Amino acid sequence: AKRKEELGPEGLAKLGKRLEEAKKKNDAPIPASLIDQWSVPGTDSIHFIESDTARSGHARSVGLGAGSAQKFIDAAPNGKAPLFIQFEDVPTNFVHITIHIGTSQVPDELKPLMPIFNDNFFNTHIMRNGEQVGFEQVVMELERDTISYALSSARSLGDADGIMIQFQVEPEKYAAAVEWIQTMMFDS
Repeated sequence: AKRKEELGPEGLAKLGKRLEEAKKKNDAPIPASLIDQWSVPGTDSIHFIESDTARSGHARSVGLGAGSAQKFIDAAPNGKAPLFIQFEDVPTNFVHITIHIGTSQVPDELKPLMPIFNDNFFNTHIMRNGEQVGFEQVVMELERDTISYALSSARSLGDADGIMIQFQVEPEKYAAAVEWIQTMMFDS
């Protein structure tokens, strides 16, 4: 309202005219001669990201990886949790952690509360050493320890009812991310 008052009817008309001219220029087709200046690269020039798969727990039933990541996982002591764990070793400067959680065991009468759970997951207080830590401090520490974190639908994994917890961290913060997963799942 203040800006409209400052410009007045003449100023608004002038800006309106500039906007229409810009829209016209933006909507003009790109000449084919300009586009034809660049050749279309062959598909052999497309390099896909290679990954080394390793599986542990119930995931071993799907098959084992053949690379060094599988050898590393096989050398580790077996855990006791009956989890389906798949690792993807991808060349990157960051560690990406995705936890896929099915919700089939959530009672039907509680499923309408899932959006509240999802919204609240990272925005809640936690217990640390018997003391309550406020959600503001939790969020500040999560921002400090991670590049990104999220809880969202597992639809992109082919599970419309499941949820995903995701962390992206620098390699030296991997242990902190694992601690955050445990804290947010069991101490909040």
